[in-house]
Amino acid sequence: MEPIAIERYAHIVFFTRAVARAIEAIRGCDLFLSIGTSGVFYPAAGFPRFAKEKQARCLEINPAANEMSSLYDEAIRAKAGEALPGLFP
Repeated sequence: MEPIAIERYAHIVFFTRAVARAIEAIRGCDLFLSIGTSGVFYPAAGFPRFAKEKQARCLEINPAANEMSSLYDEAIRAKAGEALPGLFP
């Protein structure tokens, strides 16, 4: 059996318009929920800052704190499947 050579290519996804629309919506919200994210990858990691620009209440639902956790008004340290049924019965 001969070894198989595997070439790896970077895959780039352009979603500039979708992100711009998301940021526009976030800047207009009253309540921003972040559910189950590491909070460290941009552009999504910056979303709570956009919400705070307009004084939105920010709630994080995540089992563990992350680098952006200090931006939130409240945090629920649980898995989404455990926390959401209690918030939206």
